[in-house]
Amino acid sequence: MASKATLPYNFLMWLPMLVGLLGSFVLLLVKPMYILGSETEMDDDEDVIKKDKSMFFMATLLLFTSICLSVWKTVDPYGSKGVAWPGVALLVNSLLLLLMNCALFIARVQYDEE
Repeated sequence: MASKATLPYNFLMWLPMLVGLLGSFVLLLVKPMYILGSETEMDDDEDVIKKDKSMFFMATLLLFTSICLSVWKTVDPYGSKGVAWPGVALLVNSLLLLLMNCALFIARVQYDEE
């Protein structure tokens, strides 16, 4: 697809998705009850709670880094050539990945409450 725009399709085009997937995997390791602060099952060690909160921060940082990388790849090679659709597709992909992770986190909260 990017070859139709006569621009190279290199590793940097994969980087937003890879960073977003890494953020998704880190987010799956976090227990939502530690982030939201529900007191029902907070009997665990304080270090475990701090570790989960730092992992949540790292996951959200990776997901937003994915969006920033997508914007960078949209503006840098494609914005100057007048063909913006490959970069816009990267941005839409990163935004959908972020929304999917938000929905998954909310679903995990609902599942843990039951």
